[in-house]
Amino acid sequence: MPTIQAAPEVDIRSASAQTTPGEAKRALLREVAHDLEAPVLPDDPFPERVTGRNARAAERLTEWAEETRAKAESLMNRLCELSDEKPVPVPESSRLRRLARAWRVFETFRLLHEARLCPGIFFRLRTKADFLTLSDREADSSATGYDESQRQVLSKRGISHRHIWAEARRLVAVIGLLDDAPDKATAAPASGDGLAAPEAAVGVSVVHALPEGEP
Repeated sequence: MPTIQAAPEVDIRSASAQTTPGEAKRALLREVAHDLEAPVLPDDPFPERVTGRNARAAERLTEWAEETRAKAESLMNRLCELSDEKPVPVPESSRLRRLARAWRVFETFRLLHEARLCPGIFFRLRTKADFLTLSDREADSSATGYDESQRQVLSKRGISHRHIWAEARRLVAVIGLLDDAPDKATAAPASGDGLAAPEAAVGVSVVHALPEGEP
């Protein structure tokens, strides 16, 4: 007997009942192109903090940004060749959005290091997962939002307490990486609550080089 194959799942995030597959594809590509626009840092995002640059971190972020953008652009080119009669499969659209978001995170932090504007708490971030977890737009920025999955990634970097999480998320928001976060309008700022500055809380120096051999 012939095998009946299930129809592939398609992307409906940017489509409505009246949207054609071609229109939905172009909306997806516009959305991703927006995320791939060069980030712009404030002139002095952290005027009251000691900031600096770590050459090793900047090098890693440059490599990750270049690699991730190349993958995103390659996938965009493939989707451009997709017939307007065929919907974009969900796995492809989801991967493209993840790649574009990851590039923006890596590029923003790269610029922060290159401009010597990186505050001490960010010197703890060493792996892709560190940067992406702290910059997750879907995460809750409030102190109560520090959950087990985030703790598993970030606690070994010194972001091991819910108040440090909230302060670090506030700093991430300053550099524009949480502009589309669902809780941006409701999250309470972490500063002014009597806590030590994150640099003091995690005991990190802005001139500390990352150890060799870190993942």
